[in-house]
Amino acid sequence: MDLPKVDEFVVRIKTDYCGRCSICSSICPFEALSLDPEAKEVKLDIEKCQVCGICYSVCPAGAIESVYYDPKVLVRYLISRMQVCESKVLVLTCRGSIPDSEDIKDITEVDSFIPLCLPCVGRASAELFLQALSLGFKRIIVIPCQQDFCHFKDGSIVSARRISLLRSLLYQLGYDSNAIALETYRAVAQVDNNKCTACLTCVRVCEKYHASLVNQTGDIEIDVSKCSGCGVCIGECPAQAIQYKIVRGQLVPERT
Repeated sequence: MDLPKVDEFVVRIKTDYCGRCSICSSICPFEALSLDPEAKEVKLDIEKCQVCGICYSVCPAGAIESVYYDPKVLVRYLISRMQVCESKVLVLTCRGSIPDSEDIKDITEVDSFIPLCLPCVGRASAELFLQALSLGFKRIIVIPCQQDFCHFKDGSIVSARRISLLRSLLYQLGYDSNAIALETYRAVAQVDNNKCTACLTCVRVCEKYHASLVNQTGDIEIDVSKCSGCGVCIGECPAQAIQYKIVRGQLVPERT
């Protein structure tokens, strides 16, 4: 992906377009935007900005630009990747909880794909998806963060709603609505009891979620309904008896 020049920010406010409505400053979860009462301009504190894209997605005047979500920049990246990769499958992932290549293959059941990692896939515009299809992609798969652990305030929910609307639009236009899909997954811990020594280290370190426990037979087991996939138990296990297990599921049902 093309990166901004050193003297440019990844988020930029176009003052001439700004209507000073203060929607961006009121909704920013990181308090990175504020309205200067003297200059009557919206100011960006780049040190607080997390490039989540919320301001970009809600600005009614289109006065905010973000290099991470700029369709032109992203399309140029996709074109360059298509020149070296023959795959017609695009996989969008969130930077907050990006699965590795092997995990993506397990989640999507696709061996060859072109990856595109964004700070939050929920902020990607409909224009990007439609342009990707026009470039020749036959399938676009979106893998958001786990809903309960989204870094950018309901990004996963936004993703689900946006993909559902796009699928409906494609269907009405006579295109294959299944060309865009939303996949969800969970990376949960799994104990290999052949290696486990029942030292209870995992039980002690899982203080926040209490997902690691001793079952009725005396073995260590992970309650997947509570496991956040944080990986603390994996790193702390002295016997290296815990590994990640990918659990996949489809958020958006197929149209019948």
